Amino acid sequence: MRCPLCNAEIKEGSLYCEKCGEDIHIVPDYDPIIEGTNQTIENISQNIFTEENKKQEEAVKIKPAASSEKPKQDQELTPVSEPRRKRSLFNLPRPYNYIFIAFAFVVIFAITILAFVFFTSDKYKLKKADQAYESGEYTKAAFLYEELIAKDPYDLGLQQKYSLALRDKGDTEGYKDVLISIFDNSFASLEQKYDSLAKLVDIYDEAGEFENIQKLVLATKDDAIIKRYSRYFVDPPTIVTPEGQYELPQLLIIETEDKDCDIYYTITCTKENNTTVIADDILYAGSILLDEGVFNITAYAVNEKGVKSEPVTGKIEIKMLPPVAPVVVPASGEYYDSEMIEIDNYSEGKLSFYYTTNGTIPTSASNKYTEPLVMLPGVSWYKFICIDERGLSSDVVDVRYVFDIETNFTVEQAHDLVFNYLYEKGITDSPDGSLKDGGMVVMRLVSIISEEEDEDDQPIKDDEESTEIARKRYKYVFEEYMFNEGGKLTGLDTRYSVDVNTGEVEKVE
Repeated sequence: MRCPLCNAEIKEGSLYCEKCGEDIHIVPDYDPIIEGTNQTIENISQNIFTEENKKQEEAVKIKPAASSEKPKQDQELTPVSEPRRKRSLFNLPRPYNYIFIAFAFVVIFAITILAFVFFTSDKYKLKKADQAYESGEYTKAAFLYEELIAKDPYDLGLQQKYSLALRDKGDTEGYKDVLISIFDNSFASLEQKYDSLAKLVDIYDEAGEFENIQKLVLATKDDAIIKRYSRYFVDPPTIVTPEGQYELPQLLIIETEDKDCDIYYTITCTKENNTTVIADDILYAGSILLDEGVFNITAYAVNEKGVKSEPVTGKIEIKMLPPVAPVVVPASGEYYDSEMIEIDNYSEGKLSFYYTTNGTIPTSASNKYTEPLVMLPGVSWYKFICIDERGLSSDVVDVRYVFDIETNFTVEQAHDLVFNYLYEKGITDSPDGSLKDGGMVVMRLVSIISEEEDEDDQPIKDDEESTEIARKRYKYVFEEYMFNEGGKLTGLDTRYSVDVNTGEVEKVE
């Protein structure tokens, strides 16, 4: 058995077509055309029989008139004829039977052709499709609409019906595809286009596919439509901090004109060929300090509906210059008189200078330079560095001095001799510099001075040759400070000298 609609093969016992969904009735539905066909055949048969009966009756009537001149005895001998039987379709004389069958066949064939043409016509299919949709048979309706669209793809009204059938049967993708087809059709009216657009917006909105909505709305190039769907458009934020190269840290500022929108940003930093992610899609809550490196910034805005703007990008490179290295005087070398070691470009403020005397690299935890240093007897090795407020360090400056004099007392020993002198004089309460009334005396080496010896002194002999060389006497000079109980250090403008060879302590006037 085959389906009367799509002509597909139907399984035996099946009550519907698996292809188009058409119901299969064992007892055919009443159809006025078929019934009319049967009635027509019956009427033709009855007319043929009526005409034949009339001819028979006329023949019977004529025969007695022809034999009226015979004798009565002959008439009396004539047997009485039996009543005529009604002729049936198959009892007609053979010529009439053939004619009737041929005629009936032609009529039936013509009616069959007409019925086939009617039942396979687009008008009939459209009627059946509408009936199927109204009765909730959406699969059947969609199938019939699809067949009709295949014949007439420009019938947009038909496509609209087809889209509704797909929607109601749950084929969202198919429904969406048909709506897009209508929207893109150049023959569609504005009403049809915007009706399809509104339905597509509902679909994409529910799925959160806002980018598709934006593409469709912008494709209309209609300012009124764009304004109607403005909730699906968000202006991108602005990276206020200009792109470029900087030598100092910069504040990254991002703004948006729509105060109801949030800003999200991502930052990567590349430093020494190593890239790290500083922020990954984080809500912007205020300015961000960028120190050193190459920063790539990406930001976008999001409205209350969740629609994102186009992203904006920026690139900021900060290559902070290190502070200037210390300029140390005097230069490295050999000296016969003590010099004051100074940093020529020192100034109090944002730059700090540090030094070491043991050959290690100075840091912010090393000795801090605040005033000139005394060149000590022997060999001394200084390393200086400058650190700015950003924590960046300058290059290290390395200086070495050779102050070649003979000494019997070191600076530390000379320091202790001064404290013993003060204790013996009763100036301090103990050899450690403590005072009777509280507080403590502090001594600081401020210079090493030299004095020429008297002419009566014997000259120094250099090996075997007797050469008169001016002899110098060197002394350590300490300045006195008082450290009170409150932690305040006060200079007393008093100095004491210590002979580097004899250890003799004197108060310097």
